[in-house]
Amino acid sequence: MAGKMGTRTIAYFRDQFGKVGHLYGATATPDLFVVKADGDLASKDAIDSIPAAMRAKFPAPKIM
Repeated sequence: MAGKMGTRTIAYFRDQFGKVGHLYGATATPDLFVVKADGDLASKDAIDSIPAAMRAKFPAPKIM
């Protein structure tokens, strides 16, 4: 491979008991939050293992 591969330092926080996630409005597990350095929420999204193109074949489970 030509060129040099770069690296990035990424900080993450594991919220084992969901306390911080609830403060940011977590609604699914796992939920992904991108928080800016000042603490403001930049992005929030539920992580899904089913690609968008396949969702019609795999309907969401019913919550009881």
